[in-house]
Amino acid sequence: MAQQVGVTETPAQIFGRELRRLRKKAGLTQTRVARSYGCSGSLISGIERAIRVPQLDFAEAMDRLFGLTDTHFFERLADRIHRPIGGPHWYARWAEEIEPVAVVLRTWDPLLIPGLLQTAEYAKALFRGRLAPEEEVEQLTAARMRRQEILNRPNPPTLSVILDEWVLRRPIGGPVVMAEQLAHLLELAQRRNVTIQLVPYDTWCSDGLLSSFCHRGTRRRADRGVRGVGRCGRSQCGPGSGIGDFGEI
Repeated sequence: MAQQVGVTETPAQIFGRELRRLRKKAGLTQTRVARSYGCSGSLISGIERAIRVPQLDFAEAMDRLFGLTDTHFFERLADRIHRPIGGPHWYARWAEEIEPVAVVLRTWDPLLIPGLLQTAEYAKALFRGRLAPEEEVEQLTAARMRRQEILNRPNPPTLSVILDEWVLRRPIGGPVVMAEQLAHLLELAQRRNVTIQLVPYDTWCSDGLLSSFCHRGTRRRADRGVRGVGRCGRSQCGPGSGIGDFGEI
């Protein structure tokens, strides 16, 4: 099956691809590689197809086999599988396996600009706020920027974002960073596949105020919302509350 254009590979797929590439470059069969590690050829086949997970000792063995112990090439790839940058395993699965193949993404955020829409400086300000070392800040920011590549592929997902208006008023990183972030949102909102809407800051109560969430859709449906940046109508808790009466701001 041909690889879908623009779909990001998971760490396991990258590991398998690189193992297959270096194995063939060295003129080795799967059986020969398996013999060097002391396992079956089916394990090598499974790892190359990303249906088996390589353990750290296997990665170290592959670095020795292909003369990559100085760079720890496979060890670093395996580390991404077992200790992904940027969050726990459930989040890594979302960011690296579910989100990249989504056709539709719908997100609600009452506190922060969602990761897919953040500028690099906004993201850095968030990571520095939790007192992460600067090297980790750079790694986390790079990982977040890679996630955003799905919006620039030939077949980007339809992205529907609802924000609490206070998200735009919260000065993350200071005035310069926020000005750049707001300009970035306006630019993204011009895309045909992106809809950004706001819940007014003086809304008494809105569903989901206690937590953010993101929903993935696998089929595209006709958009019933408004393209660009819109303002959601005032709502209250109880029957009939929700989003409506869109208008430009």
